[in-house]
Amino acid sequence: MSTTPPTDSEYCEIIAEAGINHNGELALAKKLVDEAVEAGADVVKFQTFDPNEVVTEATEKAEYQKRSGSGGQYEMLSSVVLDREDHETLVEYCEERCIEFMSTPYDSDSVSILESLGVERYKIASADIVNKPLLEAVAETGKPIILSTGMATLGEIERAVDFLREEGCDDLTLLHCVSCYPAEPEQVNMRFIETLRSAFGAPVGFSDHTLGTDISVMAASRGASTVEKHFTLDREMDGPDHFASLEPDQLTELVEGVRAVTSAMGGTARELSAEERENIGSMRRSLHFRRSMEKGEQLDIEDVKVVRPFEGVDPWEIDDVVNRTLVHDIDTNDPVTWDDLE
Repeated sequence: MSTTPPTDSEYCEIIAEAGINHNGELALAKKLVDEAVEAGADVVKFQTFDPNEVVTEATEKAEYQKRSGSGGQYEMLSSVVLDREDHETLVEYCEERCIEFMSTPYDSDSVSILESLGVERYKIASADIVNKPLLEAVAETGKPIILSTGMATLGEIERAVDFLREEGCDDLTLLHCVSCYPAEPEQVNMRFIETLRSAFGAPVGFSDHTLGTDISVMAASRGASTVEKHFTLDREMDGPDHFASLEPDQLTELVEGVRAVTSAMGGTARELSAEERENIGSMRRSLHFRRSMEKGEQLDIEDVKVVRPFEGVDPWEIDDVVNRTLVHDIDTNDPVTWDDLE
């Protein structure tokens, strides 16, 4: 069963990035799937890699990764690997829970594993926008690709986009991203979404590394096609990404915020809702007679007032009402109608 979200251009899909926040434990990974489902996310995303194909044993941790344990990146990544059987279990579990399983591959063998599991599409991490062999391996699958653009210049983004399209990728989504963990709001430069959309004619979303949910909701308000956000069961857990991730209640808050914003976008035309139309009668004012008058009297400006309800002549027409003659008697507060006048 396909779990791909709607393709409506107004829809903003939400990718709940579990990443490596399962700490290498399948049970925790399944709990992350559960939380993504409960929050209402469209996709839950993991990472698929062989540490030997990603780093050397001498690779030091990035600064933000140093919050977690000792040793270098090799030791860190080796402790959070999910094997093929774990992946199979997660794919089946996501099917049971009716949420799309997605993963970011970091090497060609990982692409092969994910392809054998029947994933619907691929996510390429920001760091690999310059990894031509990996881009080629993913493009050869013929599946849709989501490409993050953190740390990349516009020229590097253009190079990657051109290459993927030349390799046959005709379904490409770009994610604006700032690869800082966490990113500060003043670093985000959200208007770059519009630059990417204009430059490449592709759907553009946002991979959010800021704390909290506000910036993700802002991205949705600027027309982001996708919002991706790391989440965890507990931000106090040991691991490199927990600190800058959302906890389950925050993920729910993000989903609700994005859904509210996108539902409020609407179209470019001004359309009155049924509720607005119903409110016209009680909220707008119209012309009413200020005093009782008799047939044949001529109306003066002082004889009418502008009050609710909207039952009489529109106040905009007041100049066409004064100096007209009554065709019958009227009472105080009666609405002024054209049938009253000659």
